[in-house]
This record gives sequence, structure tokens and C-alpha cells, in this order.
Amino acid sequence: MIRHLAFIKSELTEGIKVESEHKDLVNKIREQIKKYGTIKLTDKEIYAIIAKTHIKEKSNYYKLLKKYIEPKEIKKSYDLVFLKSKNYDSDLIKAIQQASHKYIRKIGTGNNARYIYKEKELTKEQFHKFMEAQAQEMQKYRQKVSQQLGYDIGEKAYHQWIKSFAKKFRELWMKKYHLLVFK
Repeated sequence: MIRHLAFIKSELTEGIKVESEHKDLVNKIREQIKKYGTIKLTDKEIYAIIAKTHIKEKSNYYKLLKKYIEPKEIKKSYDLVFLKSKNYDSDLIKAIQQASHKYIRKIGTGNNARYIYKEKELTKEQFHKFMEAQAQEMQKYRQKVSQQLGYDIGEKAYHQWIKSFAKKFRELWMKKYHLLVFK
């Protein structure tokens, strides 16, 4: 446990050093608060300050980001392109990607792809039905919670659903379609 906390502390220390590159943004915010008593920057202006900081650091920062970071996300996507074609929002798809690589293994590619969940194999069609059913439940949860709160809580709802309901949903769905045998 102590070693784990030391690791987190060292990561935090390193992260603070790296993120100090956004000092321009911090100064701009301080100026706004001093001048107006609040921040009068738009989201786009804040994003622009961050982007400029990264570009100052490395002129081709965003090309490198695409090249080295985004391909890793694609590897974890488990053919979720079909969800995009059904007009699910990108935050939902990203949340499913992040959660799915923890419990479903993909073997092979294209039409030969197989999906393994708890030593049980799913066809591509079964996998797609499962992912779409999960996406629908996550959307319902977001709508319900947002309605209760009186505002849209956004992608936070998806992560709450994954944490609170995903495991039970997977088990019930797999059992319903006779894909798992529970002892």
C-alpha cells in the first residue's frame, strides 16, 4: 500500500511539472478574476490557450497525438463503429470502449473476429447486440438522472452507470441469451 501511494505521489509530482506548461492559462484566469471578479473567457478561448501551449512545446503536437495516442483507442474499440452508424454520441462510445476492454477479449479481425467473455464465445452479431443493448441502457440512465437533476450531466452518467450497473447488466444479458452458465 505504501509503495502504491509513493507511486501516486511521484506521478502527481510529475504531472504538476508537466501541466505547469499551462501557466499562461492560469495567469489569464487570475487576470480575469482580478479585473471582473469572475472568469469571462469562453470555453473556446480556454481550449485555444491550452492548444497554443502544446504547439509552443512541439509544433506538430496534434499530429503526434493522432499518430501515437489515437491508434491505441482504435485497438480497444472492438468494432464499435456500428454504434456510430446508429447515431450514439461519441462520449457514450468512448465510455463503452473504456469499459469493454476490461471484460471482453477480441480474437482475430474482420469477419473472423471472435469475442470472449468469461470463457464463452460470442459471435460478432451477439457482440453487437450486447453492445447496443448496453448503449441503450446507458442512454436511458443518462436521461433519467439528468431529468431528476434538472440538467444534463453528460458523460459522467455513463461512467456512473458502468460503475454501478454494468456488471449486473452483463450477467443478466448473457444469461437471458443463454451465453453463460451460472453455477
